[in-house]
Parts: sequence; C-alpha cells; structure tokens
Amino acid sequence: MKQQKLDISIPKERYKIISSTVTDLGTNKVCPSVMIVNRSLLNFRQKEAFAWGCQITICLTELLENGLPTKESEAKVNNLQCLIDGKIKESVESPNALFVVKEIQNGICKLHYQVRDAKSTKRILKKLINQNLFDLEWDYEICYDEEWADTEWVWDYFKLPWHTVVKYRPEFYNEQGHYTKDEWTSICDVDKEYDGYKFTLKEYIEVENNYVNFITDIMEYSEMEFVTIRRFNLYDSISNQIAKDKRYREINEPLKELDKSLRKGARIHRSKIGNYIRACLRELADISFENKGKGFELDFGYDYYMHIRSSLPVEQLRQIARQNDLFLDPR
Repeated sequence: MKQQKLDISIPKERYKIISSTVTDLGTNKVCPSVMIVNRSLLNFRQKEAFAWGCQITICLTELLENGLPTKESEAKVNNLQCLIDGKIKESVESPNALFVVKEIQNGICKLHYQVRDAKSTKRILKKLINQNLFDLEWDYEICYDEEWADTEWVWDYFKLPWHTVVKYRPEFYNEQGHYTKDEWTSICDVDKEYDGYKFTLKEYIEVENNYVNFITDIMEYSEMEFVTIRRFNLYDSISNQIAKDKRYREINEPLKELDKSLRKGARIHRSKIGNYIRACLRELADISFENKGKGFELDFGYDYYMHIRSSLPVEQLRQIARQNDLFLDPR
C-alpha cells in the first residue's frame, strides 16, 4: 500500500547503546540488559503521525550464561531486524515506521517501532512469520499509542537531572537534609510569628515573586516562549476555592481566569506563566509544566519546594537563583 507522503521532517537515525541490569522476577537473579536507542527521536514532536506502537518479540535460542545472545544468535537477530526494518519502513523519504529501541535481556530481544499504517504493517509481519526465516521464533503486537507511552521510559535515560529551588538558607539544613529553622512554609502561615516577628502578607508576596521571576528568567535565558501543561490536579475549581477562602480573596481574584485554560497539553506563554506558578505555590492547584524541545520541566512539592529540569548550566541556574534570593540544591 502506497503511503501518503509525509509533510514532516524525519530525523536521521542516531544510536546510543545503553548497558544496565534487570532482576529476573522468577529467580531473583540480576541479569545484564543492552538497549540500542534511536536517540534522534528524543525531541520528535509529530508523534501523532506514527500513532501505532509495534513491539516485535524474538526468542533467542543460543545464549551465554548471562542471558545475552552468542555471536551466532546475535547475527541471526540482526539479519531478521534488517529485513523487518526494510519491509515495514517501506520508504526512506516517507517511512511507514520509525525504529525506537531494541532491548536484549534474559533470552529475549524486543524491537519497538512506531508505525503509521497498522494494517499494512500487520500484513507484512504475518507474511514474514510464515516464511520461518533465520530459524527464529518471533511474534508481534500492534496497539494504538498516539503518545508513545509504551516506550516513554526510554527517554528517562536522556533526561537532565532534577534540581530543587527553595527560599531556605543552606546553613540551616542538618546532615540528614532536614531544615532546622522555624520558618513559614505556606501562605497559610501569614500573620503567624517566627523568631518574634509576625510574618506578613507583603513578605509572602515578595518571596512568591522571587519564585515567579526565577522561572521567567530561566525561560528567557533558554529562549523559551512557551511551556506545556504536562499534568494537573485540582480537588475543586480554582474559582470555588477562592470563593471559600475570604482571607486571600483579593489577591487570589486574578487566578480565577486559570480555570478556563487548565487542561493537559495547554501551551502557556512566558508572559502568562506567573499566575500558574502562584496558584501552585498557594496550594490552589498542582500543575507540572514542560518544554520537551528545551529539556525543561517544572514541578512543585510540599513546603514551598520547587523542582526543575533545565538545559542551562548548573552554575548559571545557581546564579539566577541567587539573583532572586533563592537557593539551588541547598542540601
């Protein structure tokens, strides 16, 4: 079946070999695992064009003691993969399939593809299975997977490290990483006393602004115009929460507008991100943000802890934090 030509750019395959270990749940034995990942798909955005996940499982018959294939067995698998690859892709310029990852562990090899036309792919694979090629036993499974959820775990190996951003000074953390100073941790602490001084709403807003400015600074330095809502949780609409809490109704009033745009996948411009951050810090919403193209992620924890991933150098992140009276990874 001739595929309609794709009007998107398909990146040239680039591979990364990742060696790790897995535990056999049956024997509790630790076995080596080898993965070959098509790293060029790390930031591939047009996933919906290849909306079907195809997993091919090959049983390895000639094994080393550690469960990996012998050279002869590996050669057979490579020959089969090469044949499958050429058949289901069909075209270099406008392929029907994208190779994602190859897993080899504990006597099994799995090939993961994302394909455009599930029917033609099934037809090709059935025909190949019936030919009994290379003296290998194998099968396949094709499922609708528009978000590529089945292979999402692969990209964790490429993600940048998480960093913690806080208002808390590093010298007050003990060796166990616990903060020892009696200090406010929430907007609910306004008007309480700490070290003999009443914590005011004005002081709260100043610190909250520092958190907002830190994120907008990172977005600016990263040349990032938008972030996307990856997930969100609400126990009630923001408007209803504000209506029930008269104490902060005045400063919370502008946040009511967020109810209109809170949805997974919504794109938030840098100029609008401030109120979303305020809603999270004021415990009105639990929202995670990302920009996959820039390797950026933003999440919020308890007690005014904020967590980020960023492609900016660590020292630059630390400097941006200092400029906003915040601390990066204080523990």
